[in-house]
Amino acid sequence: MENALRYTCILFVTIGSLIGCAGSADSPGSSARLDEAAIFAVDTSEQYWNSGDAWVVEQNADVSIGMLDGPAHYQLYDVRAAARQSDGDIVLVDGGTKEVRLYDTQGTFLKLLGARGSGPGEFQEPIQVLVSVGDSLRVWDDALARISRFDGDGELVDVVSIDRGKIARAVDPPLFPWSAILLPGEEIVVRLVEKEGKDALPGLHRARSGALRLPIDVSSIDTLMFFPDVELATVDAPWGRFGVEPPLAKNTLIAVQSNAPRVCIGDQAIPEVRCFEQGRPRTTARWTAQEAPVEQHEVEIWRDSTVSVLSQKMTESDAERLLEQVPAEESRPYFSRILLDPNGYLWVELRPVNRCRPEAIDYLVFDPGGSLLGMVMVPPIEVLEIGEEYIMGLYRDEMNVEFLRIHQIEKRHGSDLPNPVPEG
Repeated sequence: MENALRYTCILFVTIGSLIGCAGSADSPGSSARLDEAAIFAVDTSEQYWNSGDAWVVEQNADVSIGMLDGPAHYQLYDVRAAARQSDGDIVLVDGGTKEVRLYDTQGTFLKLLGARGSGPGEFQEPIQVLVSVGDSLRVWDDALARISRFDGDGELVDVVSIDRGKIARAVDPPLFPWSAILLPGEEIVVRLVEKEGKDALPGLHRARSGALRLPIDVSSIDTLMFFPDVELATVDAPWGRFGVEPPLAKNTLIAVQSNAPRVCIGDQAIPEVRCFEQGRPRTTARWTAQEAPVEQHEVEIWRDSTVSVLSQKMTESDAERLLEQVPAEESRPYFSRILLDPNGYLWVELRPVNRCRPEAIDYLVFDPGGSLLGMVMVPPIEVLEIGEEYIMGLYRDEMNVEFLRIHQIEKRHGSDLPNPVPEG
């Protein structure tokens, strides 16, 4: 059976914000083709699943946290991460308040683990939470470069700082450490960024970047790979040259497995994702996809929203003249997110998560050996964690109110597949 993907509106990337919407798709099948309304086609003819196999994500959420007006601990703004403990309790990182909160299995608020600040148990930029043995928690603060550890009840155990200076001294300039992601155990993945000089040439370009794997004491450093950073256009502004992301700018994304040292890295300019274990390349997940152009109406919406942001620093007319320097991007990214579930299966989101309400979002699922299992349709949420039998993610309603939702996964026939699935 064929699956014609039909899209009516797309994602638009601005400086620090996502604007736009995505359409709907028909029921999942063995392949997808490009038609009049589609933006790209994915060839899944070599998938492992047969016609009777499927992983089905329930449309209705079992748990929902969030409200427009009410107690502060139920209002969400810029949720950055979430994870479930073994008993079903939920840990949520709210980026707007810099709070880390604990809720029970039904979404009832239990306690505040930490809030904005610089002291022990406080956060400046919490972006990740990992559940470890005994339901202990580790929260990564990217601004303070430190790990806050909590026991299974949410009580602070200790705080461990990472020596970014030591990492920087081990890296050849102009690369330097920028952000990091926790791995299970006592390791982190550090992303590098290249400092751009004031003599950067105008036009679209992607600076160098890379990923390092290292223990938290920085006693050794293992280079995973180098890759292009986010796409930027260098423009001349009243205060000098700087980079602006064009509409649908391509980037390189990194995903980590929460319970194993597995790291996957994918450049959105290429329909493939490379995965590493113990710091060594193990598998590459590839799929066939047609390149899709960026459409004019997307550029116009990107321009309006970016002018709104830049107008905080300059006049609207100056902002519009500045954006005239941004060359038009010719093609959109091949994917928008990558995630790893507890069994090491790679989930590749083919369409952007955004502020509208499509019926479903398409994910390709690859087994740990890199073989394509098939396509899974996920409700319109920004997925934050995939468990054995659930998906947890962020939903935004028509008023842009955020809700953390948990949807169950029913693995029809696919539950009998061997793990990992052999290639072929």
